[in-house]
Amino acid sequence: EEAPPRRRPDSRPLVPSMLGVLQNPAFSALLPAWAADAISSSIFMALCSFLIMYVVAPEYQTAEDSPLGIDCKEGRRAISTSPHYDQRCSNMNLLGICVGSALVAAVVTTPLWLLGTRKFGKVRMWLLWSLLMAATNYLFLLLHKSSLISALVFCALNGIPLAAKFLADAILADIIDYDEFLTGTRNEAAYTMFKSFLPKVVAIPASALPLSIMNACGHVPPVNGMPQWQPEAVRWSVKILCGLVSGSVALLAWWIKTKYPLSTDEIVQKMGEGIALHKQGQPAADPISGHEYQIVMFTPEENRAGVWWLDHFPGMAVIDAFCGDPTMAAQVLKGSSAKQTVMASTVMVLAIGGFAASTQLLQTKQWSFVPTLMAVIVGVSTMCVGFCFLRWKAAGKLLESPPSTELVEKVRSQRQGMQDLIEAQRLAKAAKSGGAAKDQEEGEETNEQKEEEVATEELRSAAAEGASVAPPPVFGGDTGAPASSSG
Repeated sequence: EEAPPRRRPDSRPLVPSMLGVLQNPAFSALLPAWAADAISSSIFMALCSFLIMYVVAPEYQTAEDSPLGIDCKEGRRAISTSPHYDQRCSNMNLLGICVGSALVAAVVTTPLWLLGTRKFGKVRMWLLWSLLMAATNYLFLLLHKSSLISALVFCALNGIPLAAKFLADAILADIIDYDEFLTGTRNEAAYTMFKSFLPKVVAIPASALPLSIMNACGHVPPVNGMPQWQPEAVRWSVKILCGLVSGSVALLAWWIKTKYPLSTDEIVQKMGEGIALHKQGQPAADPISGHEYQIVMFTPEENRAGVWWLDHFPGMAVIDAFCGDPTMAAQVLKGSSAKQTVMASTVMVLAIGGFAASTQLLQTKQWSFVPTLMAVIVGVSTMCVGFCFLRWKAAGKLLESPPSTELVEKVRSQRQGMQDLIEAQRLAKAAKSGGAAKDQEEGEETNEQKEEEVATEELRSAAAEGASVAPPPVFGGDTGAPASSSG
């Protein structure tokens, strides 16, 4: 007799998976940083070709400003069919060389990043990578017309941090391990999906808006494939967006990453020990705060009986309502979810109408960014509609089959434990910041005391020297007044 096929275990619904990922403090702390990284990279990738084409403008080199001493005759020598063709006048050739130099620099420096990771730790090298990404982007502000060699050098320097992008995956692995400490399960798929999905969402407007800004500044399109000389506003907009804006957003990402809680090897080691204790059913100390934490596990039957539907609505207020009157609580959730779905659908319909009505503005330079904004709003509102609709369906499931009181109490225990853990981490962070500030104040007080002691010692030395050199004063009479020097 053949064994019956094994039933595939039910997977957690999409909305609880997303909300559960956001409850991981290590992941939620880095999500804005990853979004900022995506914005910075998207801005640069959207404008890097225009940076070479319009800012460096190799087609418009002259004998006076060219580092190679060539005159490109306002682009006529960049035409491949011209008898006077010179490949040094082509922006495509320069762009290819710059990209190649960045890739070569990335390949050459990869072993150095690996060596630094082994010596200084992956978190420190990961922060260094983020800081170098911002610093090398700022270099593009220094480019100007005919600066071919500078463009080549800056692109090569920009390739150095590209070699260290593997460190982001190493950090994500630690975050997934910490989620296992919190939940007792591995959720690699949810974290990988969420980390790659959200940056793509923010990358869409980050790629489109710079092009709209460049167009609004008076971009002159190519004629017969020949790049035209651009107004000063266009050239500066490309430099500012590619250098200043992209670099500043990358610098913001670096600053956010400095708040990453799993920052030392000791914390990672404690996390592994805590996971082992949780697998044995024992509580373990949180590696970030030291707070004792116990996992609350649910059986597949409990998940299907209402845990997953309750997980569509985070927070303690929802659980408190279900502890009182489950039917009334489910009706309230279904009504509020329906209102949210209607509101999101209204915004989506208005955005679609606005996009359709604004497509004609693509032909104008001043308002060509409006259709781009409307398209972004359409995408975001569509996501909100799906999110609210799934929550409405979950509320309907809770109304059809309210969870038992015992199950609600178990969910309450789980959420209370997570809330206590987050509060303990907040207090530990505040205590750490207060301790650092106190140490700084004590150090300043010690320095002030040392300065006062040095000043007092100098005054004493000066007084002693004056007493040994100056003659003793002579006083006249009993009045204590100095005696007159006259005869």
